[in-house]
Amino acid sequence: MATRTMLYNSHKRTWDTTLLEAMQLPREILPEVRPSSHVYGLTNPAAMLDVESPIASMAGDQQAALFGWACFIPRMAKHTYGTGGFLLLYTGTTPVPSLIGLPTTVAWDRGERTEYALEVSVFMAGAALQWLRDGLQVLASAETSEAIAAEVSDVHGVYLVSAFVGLGAPHWDPYARGTIIGLTRDVN
Repeated sequence: MATRTMLYNSHKRTWDTTLLEAMQLPREILPEVRPSSHVYGLTNPAAMLDVESPIASMAGDQQAALFGWACFIPRMAKHTYGTGGFLLLYTGTTPVPSLIGLPTTVAWDRGERTEYALEVSVFMAGAALQWLRDGLQVLASAETSEAIAAEVSDVHGVYLVSAFVGLGAPHWDPYARGTIIGLTRDVN
């Protein structure tokens, strides 16, 4: 999606001239932006099937999940966990600016109208479990993490900030690093 390049002005629905000039990028190298629901082309019947099938949609993974979970009413949200954790809050046809540094993103564009969402990004979610399993070797498998966590009755103020590749929303600090805080002698 064009918005993921950070060069697209989703309010004006065009490539941002100011950003292109600042980055010294010629407009000609960028593709034509088309709606999410659009016939982009046809499959090659000789390579796949005996029929041409239209390729008629383009969506980023988080926006596709928002659509797939039928979040079509403003303030509906979805949260997905994978390598990272991503929360999208659907805002409808109104691009709602965040007061705390969250990006307003295009949820999808159906051609006749653009619909928006606010996005929260945590870069390390499932990948933090992978680190506990493979790096520290304190988990036999990622699946065991839930049972182990359920056994803990009190965290004693100990928290892991999983900023191993920087800190996402709302701080957007690529230089932040992971930390464990709150350790005392009572922690085991």
